[in-house]
Amino acid sequence: MKRLVNFRPTAFAFFATVSGILFSYCILLRSVWGAVLSACAAVCLFIVFTFFSTAKFKSAGRALCFLMFIVFAITGGIGFYSAADSYENADLGGHSLNVSGRISEISENENFTLVLLTDVNFSGAITGKSSYNLLATVYGENAYRLSDVLEFNAVVRDRTLIYNGKFSASALARKLKYSCEVNAADVFITASTPDAFQKCNILIENALKSGLNEEEFAVAYAMLTGNSDYMTEETIEAYRTVGVAHIFAVSGLHIGFLATAVYFLLSKLKVNRFAAFIIALAACVFYSGVCGFSASSVRAVIMFFFLNIARFCGLKYDGISSVCAAAFCILIVAPVQLFCVGFMLSFVIVATVIILYNPLKKALKFLPDKIAAALTVSVLAEVGGIPVLLYAFGEFASFALFVNLLFIPLAGTVFIALIICTALALAFSPAVCLFLPNYAILGLNFVVKALDFKALLIGGFTLGAFTAAYYGVIVVMGGLINFRKTVKTFVACLLAVICVCGTIAVNVGNYNKVSATVIGAESVSAAFMTARGDSMLVIGDFSYRTFSQYRLNGATARADDGVSVVILKQEQALELPATVNRLWHIMKIERLYYCGARDENAENAVSAAFNGLKAINITDGDRFDFGGGICELSLGGKCLLCTVNGYTTAVFARFDGLGYDGLTANINTAVCVDCHGAIERNYAPERIISFRAKYGYPDGETHGNFNFRCG
Repeated sequence: MKRLVNFRPTAFAFFATVSGILFSYCILLRSVWGAVLSACAAVCLFIVFTFFSTAKFKSAGRALCFLMFIVFAITGGIGFYSAADSYENADLGGHSLNVSGRISEISENENFTLVLLTDVNFSGAITGKSSYNLLATVYGENAYRLSDVLEFNAVVRDRTLIYNGKFSASALARKLKYSCEVNAADVFITASTPDAFQKCNILIENALKSGLNEEEFAVAYAMLTGNSDYMTEETIEAYRTVGVAHIFAVSGLHIGFLATAVYFLLSKLKVNRFAAFIIALAACVFYSGVCGFSASSVRAVIMFFFLNIARFCGLKYDGISSVCAAAFCILIVAPVQLFCVGFMLSFVIVATVIILYNPLKKALKFLPDKIAAALTVSVLAEVGGIPVLLYAFGEFASFALFVNLLFIPLAGTVFIALIICTALALAFSPAVCLFLPNYAILGLNFVVKALDFKALLIGGFTLGAFTAAYYGVIVVMGGLINFRKTVKTFVACLLAVICVCGTIAVNVGNYNKVSATVIGAESVSAAFMTARGDSMLVIGDFSYRTFSQYRLNGATARADDGVSVVILKQEQALELPATVNRLWHIMKIERLYYCGARDENAENAVSAAFNGLKAINITDGDRFDFGGGICELSLGGKCLLCTVNGYTTAVFARFDGLGYDGLTANINTAVCVDCHGAIERNYAPERIISFRAKYGYPDGETHGNFNFRCG
C-alpha cells in the first residue's frame, strides 16, 4: 500500500505543538466544541503520521511517537496557557503609580508620542518590577531616544487579553499589559542604557536622519529595521494598496539579500566556504536582533541555517522540513506567535511557495526559466497570503503579483545600496553617502503613490473557518499527500467547492446582519454601520488634519458599493472640502451629510472637486433611509438616531457641557465620546460604548476598533 505522506520529524513536532496550542486556546475561550475539534484533529494527525506515512513504525516506534506527540502538544499547550493566565492575572487595578522603564519602541505622531517601555518598575500603591511592558502616550514636545529610561507619575490602565470577543495575540506577544497617558513636562529621563542591538539601531537611525529627507528617512528606516513607526499612515496605506508593504517586514527577502552580499564580499577576500557561512550566519542573527527578532526574520535565519547545513553535509535540502523546523522553534519559545498576523503571513506564504513551486513552474515551462521562476514565486506569494490578508485587513491587492515582478528586484537593489551606503555614512558624510539612496527612495515613493489601485483591491468578504479547505487545496495539489492523479484532482476539486460554497454561505449570513464598528483614536471618533448592503460612517469627533486614515480604512474596507457619511456637529470649525479630501482617499462616498451652519461655498467646492458629490446640510428632525430603517438627527446636530428592525443605536458627538434634553426614542445602544454618565442617566440605554478609552466601558481605542451587533 502506498503511503499517504512522507514522514518529516520537524513537521511531526510542529503539528503536535500546534495541536496543543489550539487546544489551550479553545480552553481559554471556553469553547467546548473548539476543544473537541482540536483534539480530534490532533488524533487524526497522529494516525496519519504513524500509520499512513513512509516511516514503517513497529509497535515500539509508534509508542515512542505517541509519547513524543504528547510531549510536544503538552509543551505547546502549557506554554501558551501559562503565558495567557499570567497576563490576565497581572492587573494593577487602575492605580496612580510612579513608573520607570526603558524605551524599546518609539512612534511619533503630530499631537503625541507613543513609547513602549520595558524593564518597568512601579512604586506607590503597588511596588515592584513588572515582567510586562507599558505603552505610554506622551503629549508635548520631547526628544526621547531608544534605551532612554523614563520616570513619571500616571494612572496605569490594564489591558485585557480577550477584548470585543477577540484574542489580543499581538499584545501578549509583545508583553504589552499596561497603558497610560502623561504630559512630556512631567516625564524625566533618568538614564540611557542601550544594548548592542539598540546601539546599532540608533546608529542606523542617526545616519539615515542626517542623510535623507524626512519621508525618505521613514521609508529607509522601515526597510532596514522593519520599524514603520516613523512612516505616515498615508505612505503605509499607499504601499499596502499597491501590494508591496511586505518590504517593511524583515523576512527572507532581507536576510537573503544580506547573506548574498556578505557571501559576495567574502568570496572576493578568498575566505573559505565554512568560515563565510559562519560569518554570514552571525551577520544575519545580529541583523535579526537589530530588527527586534521578529518572527519573519527569525524564520528566515533558521531556514538559512538549515539550507547551508544541508549543503555542507551533502544532504538534499527539504524546504518543508526547514520551514516546519523554524515554526517549531519559534512556537516552543513563544506559542502565542501562532495567532500573530506577522507569523501567519510569513509562514503560509513561504510554505505555499515551497509546496507549489515545482508544479507551477513546470506549468510555465513555455516561458524563459528566469521569468517563469519569478512569476511562480510572485503568484504563489499572493495565493498563499490571501486568507490571512482578508482576515487581518479585509482586502488584498489583486495586481500585487504583477507589481512585485518589477518591484522586488528594484527593492532588493535599493536595500543592498542602503546597507552599503548607511555603513559608509557611519564613517563619512551621511549627506554624501546617502545622496543616491535618497533620490532612489524619493522615486520609489512617487511611483507607489502615483499607482492608485484602490479600485482594483479585492475585499468585502471573509473565508472564516473555510480557510482550512483553501489551504487543503494547496496541500493536495502540491503533492504532500501521495494520492493518485485522479484522486488528487477529485479531492482538490471537492475542497475547492467546499471552500467556495462555505465562503458564500458565511458572507451571505454576514450580509443580513446589522452591525457596527466603533473607531476611537486620538484624532478620530466614528461609528461605521452596515445593514443589508448599506454602509454609513458617522463621525462624532475628529481633527481633519490628523485623523487616522488607517483605522478608518480598516473598518470600511468591506464597503464596496459606497458609503453614506454623516459628520455630526463639531466643536471646531468644519473645513468640509479638506475633510472630504481625506475621506475620499479611503472610501467611495455615496452621500454626504453634515450638521451645523450651512456653507454653500463649501458645498460647491465639494461638488466641483469630487465628481459632483452633493454635500447636504441637515438639521434636527431631518431623516433619511438606511438599511431598511430610518436615521434621524437630534440634539442640535449632536446625535444621530439609527433605527433598523426596531433597534435604535444613538451616535453622539462631543458635547462639552451642552444639554442632553430632547431625545424621545428608546435607545438600545449609545456610542459617545464624553459625558457617559449623563447619557446613562437621561436615556438608560441597554449598553454604552465609548469611542475613547474610558474605565468601565468597552471602547474603540483600547485594542483597536470595537465591533458589535445592532440587535
